[in-house]
Parts: sequence; structure tokens; C-alpha cells
Amino acid sequence: MDLENYEAILFHKNISSIQRGVYNKHRSDLENLKGKILIEVDFKQKFVKGLSPRQVSSEYYNQLSRSCLGFGIYYVATNENKIKLINFDIISSDLSSDGNAAVRGFRILRQQQFFKDIDQLNYIVWCDTGKHFRNYEMAGFLFVELKQENIHDKF
Repeated sequence: MDLENYEAILFHKNISSIQRGVYNKHRSDLENLKGKILIEVDFKQKFVKGLSPRQVSSEYYNQLSRSCLGFGIYYVATNENKIKLINFDIISSDLSSDGNAAVRGFRILRQQQFFKDIDQLNYIVWCDTGKHFRNYEMAGFLFVELKQENIHDKF
């Protein structure tokens, strides 16, 4: 390993450590989370339900795969003054894990009554840097569409 590769790896490790610290603070600091909702979002691995140990090839190739878009919603429960977590998963046979699917998922999440009950005007959104989150559709949703509703977000 040459020095240049070592420096790049060390730089990446330092950035990862800083991000992990900020993320842990965001989701565990009661005072920091008051008046905000922290939303973790990620596509889960595609999966197939109903697999059997022995299948003929036609059964294997005719199975429907599903994708899962998962949300973890952290918020401060006003009556209890503590951080709560709600997990919300959208399972779909639409296997596109792209920006449009992520935006549709956010819209579905925001339509749920449990989300309306805890909704705030400040969102903290954590997601990986996959192409499904790092694109025009997600940026437009988070920074334009939500802004029109006076929702402020950190991405």
C-alpha cells in the first residue's frame, strides 16, 4: 500500500467517524430533537417470499421479487419527554430503487395518520449516498416541495 492510498483511507475513516458522531447525536440528544423529526431512509435488499428448499427451475424464475423502502422516524414524545422510534416499511413489487420511488415513499409516509400526529416543521433526513437518494428528484422533493409547505430540512 502506498502513502497516497493510506491517506485516502485515513481521510475516509475520519469523515465516517465524524458522520457517525453527528448521526448518533441527532437521534439520541433529546434537546436537539425537540421540534424536529429525524427520518432515516434506506432501500433494503430485494427479497422473494415463499421460497421452498426444492424448486423446479420454472418456479424459481417465475417468483416475484419485492423491494423494501424503510423509514425510521425518531421524534420527541411531548407527553413523555423522551425520544420514540417508529419503523415504517413499504414493500412493493416495483423493483425500481430510484429517486422517484424514494419520493413516492416519502409522500406515502407523510400521508399516514401516525406521521401526521407527530409531524413537525423541521426534518433531519439521514440516508446513504446511493444514486436513489442523490439525485434531482430527491433534491427537488426535499428542498423545493417541502419548502413550499414551510418545512425545513437538513439532508
